[in-house]
Amino acid sequence: MTSWYPEALPATSWVLKLVVVKMVTALVYHLLNGLRHLIWDMGHGMDIPTVERTAKWVFMLTAMAWGGTLYGVLWGGFSW
Repeated sequence: MTSWYPEALPATSWVLKLVVVKMVTALVYHLLNGLRHLIWDMGHGMDIPTVERTAKWVFMLTAMAWGGTLYGVLWGGFSW
């Protein structure tokens, strides 16, 4: 019978680490853009300079989350 305890997971697998980094990055990007769209739904920030500025913020924050997740997964910041 297969054990479902964390010790049974192959956490050192590079494939698993890649999947974790990609999923966290996608989740953060989707969350930030969702917040951006909620603000638009309230009628704020619809002028072109603000749209471009918020797009840059979403990209920068997603890149920071990607870097933090990559650091945590590859260099042991997260305890598996």
